[in-house]
Amino acid sequence: MDELDKIELRYKKREKNVPHDKYALTNPHILLKVQEIERKMIRLLRKNKMLPLSNKRILEVGCGTGQNLIEFIRMGANPKNIIGNDLLENRINSARQLLPQDLTLISGDASTLDYPNDSFDIILQSTVFTSILDDQLKIKIAERMWNLLKPGGVILWYDFIHANPYNKDVKAVSIKEIYSLFPNGGIKIKRLTLFPFIAEYVAKRFDFPYYILNIFPFMKMHILCTIRKK
Repeated sequence: MDELDKIELRYKKREKNVPHDKYALTNPHILLKVQEIERKMIRLLRKNKMLPLSNKRILEVGCGTGQNLIEFIRMGANPKNIIGNDLLENRINSARQLLPQDLTLISGDASTLDYPNDSFDIILQSTVFTSILDDQLKIKIAERMWNLLKPGGVILWYDFIHANPYNKDVKAVSIKEIYSLFPNGGIKIKRLTLFPFIAEYVAKRFDFPYYILNIFPFMKMHILCTIRKK
């Protein structure tokens, strides 16, 4: 069984064991997390001269059911210029029910995406690489993302850098590893997202303590990077 098959099995197990509403925006800590990511992402896109999004070609690797793609459209992206890819066919089918028909969705291995090099202005991956336990597959997907990115374009990378001892199906990706995956990239890093158990406990009660704790870098589990192709 290769790594792609193993990933599919791990996700099937996760879907069976994780409540459907675990990551719903109706959970206060999830809402606060998503809002934080959106604010930071918009700032980074502006800083990298990627706004407005209306004429930008966008790819998401590991798009799931399409929530991030919806956010790109809300930010002004044209659905005709957006490609979503996910390994799992059932997630792509769910995304098709949510997203405009003009938006292209492709299931399958991201390392073999059949587009010309230098096709995209923005490529997003969000908690995909931590779900890949095989180092060689990570390298292949990172190389394909880099080749697909236009000169001057940016990869948006959101993932966690601290190990989760309660979940053996994921593996943290360190900052050092990101640099090794994109040795030619201009990398800028922002820490964000409180550790989930802290965020959930605090956000159920008041928003204000959440914002206070979120000031401290050591309380944050994830990073949001821009990886620019010069």
